[in-house]
Amino acid sequence: MKKLFTGLIILALLIPFTPIETTAQAQNAQSASIRGFGLAAPGAGWLLFGGKLYWTDNDGAAWREITPPQDGEVLAVDFMDPDTGWTLFAAPDGFSLARTFDAGRGWDLWPVSLPLDVTLPPAAAVEMDWLDSQTARLTVRHQTGTNFDLRTGFLTRNGGQTWTRDETRLSQPAAGMPFTEGFAQSKMADSRSGWALSVEGECAAKTDCAVTERLMRTFDGGQSWQPVALPGAGASASVREMPSATGAGFSPRPLSATGVLTSQGFDTCEIPSANAMLTWWKSSPYYAVNLYLGGAARACDNLNLSQAYLADLADQGWKFIPTWVGPQAPCSIFRVKMSYDPVVAYQQGADEAAAAVDAASALGLTLPDKTGTVIYYDLEAYNVNNAACKEAATAFISGWTDQIEASGNIAGVYGSTCTSGLEAIAALPNPPEAAWLANWVHISNGYYNPEASVWSVACLPASTWTNQTRLRQYEGGHTEVWGGLGLNIDSNVLDGIVATVAGSGPTPKVVDDNSYLVAYDGWGNYQLPAAFGGGYRFTSQAGQVLTCRKAVNVATVFVMTYRGPDQGKAQITVDGSVVKTVDLYRAEPLWVNIRIPDLPRQAHTIVVKALGTKRPASKGTQVRVTGCKFGANTVDDLAYGFSRIGRWNARNDARMPDGWYRLSGVKGARLTFHITGTAFTWKTAAGPWYGMAQILVDGAPYQTVDLYQPKWSLKAIQVSGLAEGDHQITIKVLHQKNPASKGFGVGFDGFSVP
Repeated sequence: MKKLFTGLIILALLIPFTPIETTAQAQNAQSASIRGFGLAAPGAGWLLFGGKLYWTDNDGAAWREITPPQDGEVLAVDFMDPDTGWTLFAAPDGFSLARTFDAGRGWDLWPVSLPLDVTLPPAAAVEMDWLDSQTARLTVRHQTGTNFDLRTGFLTRNGGQTWTRDETRLSQPAAGMPFTEGFAQSKMADSRSGWALSVEGECAAKTDCAVTERLMRTFDGGQSWQPVALPGAGASASVREMPSATGAGFSPRPLSATGVLTSQGFDTCEIPSANAMLTWWKSSPYYAVNLYLGGAARACDNLNLSQAYLADLADQGWKFIPTWVGPQAPCSIFRVKMSYDPVVAYQQGADEAAAAVDAASALGLTLPDKTGTVIYYDLEAYNVNNAACKEAATAFISGWTDQIEASGNIAGVYGSTCTSGLEAIAALPNPPEAAWLANWVHISNGYYNPEASVWSVACLPASTWTNQTRLRQYEGGHTEVWGGLGLNIDSNVLDGIVATVAGSGPTPKVVDDNSYLVAYDGWGNYQLPAAFGGGYRFTSQAGQVLTCRKAVNVATVFVMTYRGPDQGKAQITVDGSVVKTVDLYRAEPLWVNIRIPDLPRQAHTIVVKALGTKRPASKGTQVRVTGCKFGANTVDDLAYGFSRIGRWNARNDARMPDGWYRLSGVKGARLTFHITGTAFTWKTAAGPWYGMAQILVDGAPYQTVDLYQPKWSLKAIQVSGLAEGDHQITIKVLHQKNPASKGFGVGFDGFSVP
């Protein structure tokens, strides 16, 4: 009997990568995952579940394990009939093929040599299709962006003993509908009998996500479906809970339509409808989506893209990854190529940049003067061992970067970490500020993985693109279903620069003095779900201090901080005595608690001082603080228990609306926030002990304010008449006062916008 269906399994070990450490959660997700299934006859088929291969003759009423005795990962499974089947394995020492003639009760195994073309992008998945007992085809899908679908075929005519290259090699856009209703996969044995994979993802307020997988069967041509009991306990569903899924941290960048997003996003060839995007915004864990703006190599039409469409998506909450797909490396197999001449290639990159900025402006992604957005260039894999080709591709990206930056925008590059020459691009005198790294590691089984990281990628050191400038594509093309709607996507984790629609995402109407939207002196703020309390304060400036205290008697305190590849050194003082100097460098990022034990059992004051120094391996001197702990009592960095930030003190005053505000009388002390619009109101206090402050708008002096008055009162300093757009507002302490005043204090209780 001719076999009915081919097997498709995500390929992991064909990809040249340095695996990241698989977490317990990722291991649990893999053990519970349905990774493939197929039918050889009505009711008879195989299931790859929890890393093991199973067989049933009765539509899942009973399962028998038939995993071949071979180390390595299963890449593909295919059965011609209920007795005859093959399994392809990958292991560190190569490939193996297993064959059975008795429905998996016994297997023959032998090594297989596949003549893979090393000049092509890394492999990502493989399909195996046996036509008869001697003839089969393997189709390897290569790792590319969703704009491309590159495959290589291999043939055997001697039962899998040897394989030759099939010269039919495809380079084409991903085909088919970009989204589906119902099932992620379905396979019919005949007109009435079949199996399907139901995958349902749901998130509560974009957090606390869970994915439920069910193998379903039909006996009436798909009019009705019933669940199939899975191997093991006989449960009809595999549920993967993702309790560590968290919300997004987004920090707007001043004077631009960009920001730093720490979260996850997806990319797809054809952008879905606004209604589909709204469904995913409500039900999926994703916060960003790519936009293929154009370029000669853009494959999908993206007819939905318009200024009004992006405004709708921005109102829903989406952030964007604008992408341009133009000429590829001259030695690549792609249709549109750049010149081998580095001088010409540089100019081609500059020309592509100019066209990309025009397209972004037309979609409302830039500010009115065509500045202020980020655009990533899609540079697909090529033969990086070809020196002339690599020089041309690097020159092209250099021209792209120079022109993007000259136009007042942020240059980014997308590429494979091993085969797009990113290490040479990172070494340019003026490299792109942002990088979107393609490195697929199979720890999520073709689905969203809340443990994914922008770090630990192959062929690219952690010293490149640090300080929140990385995106990472960690999973290739696959279907995910959220809120009942399936989309074919690549999955991405982000700790880097994304775009907004210019003018979208306005500043909240009222911002308190302890908000992450306010920066004090050299201490910036950043929202980050992984940090305690959802964010942290950071500085790279020597001498900047944070002071933390809590009225509780303890003998051990902690500084809640972070180690990473761009971190420097800090000094920790407790109760006025220096107790420790810490080096916060670490090649692999990690949130840590610095423990200081054996103190007198009393209330303590902790001071963290940035030293502005680092070890040679570090790329920066940054110090991050997300909180303090006094025994079991934790103080978040947003709390007034952080009694001093830079030169601004927390003051308790019952006359203030919430009982607290920030105060400084030190000359040159400043605080900064951003607004969108033409006006704002600074909330403060006036009285006999207050001095003078200067308001700066976008770095230029705008107004001097005298806060003295004979009696204390709340005061609202209103500023209006600014140019339409985004503005950086600075309030600076002058250490000057009215002759009648008794002090130089300047208070801040927040701000509001109309």
